[in-house]
Amino acid sequence: MLNKEIYLKEVAKSLALLSNEVTILNAINLYDINIVAEDFFPGLLNLIYGYQLKNANYLEKNAPAIDLYDEVNKIAIQVTSDSSSKKINIQ
Repeated sequence: MLNKEIYLKEVAKSLALLSNEVTILNAINLYDINIVAEDFFPGLLNLIYGYQLKNANYLEKNAPAIDLYDEVNKIAIQVTSDSSSKKINIQ
């Protein structure tokens, strides 16, 4: 097996575990992992895509609609475990 394949499978397994853990913890009203994810995903996405994402909560606590922003590339990302659109539809 090639090293690249080994690494990709390990990343996939780790992301699947993270997804499952978020689902389980959220089901019992434990949301700390969601806050940690808002600091984890900018680094991951910056590494993969070359973005310059930052956590919007450092600008404004509980910033509405977005969690990550990149002023240079004009990108905003919502990090959420909620699959509905209620967090991004601001009234």
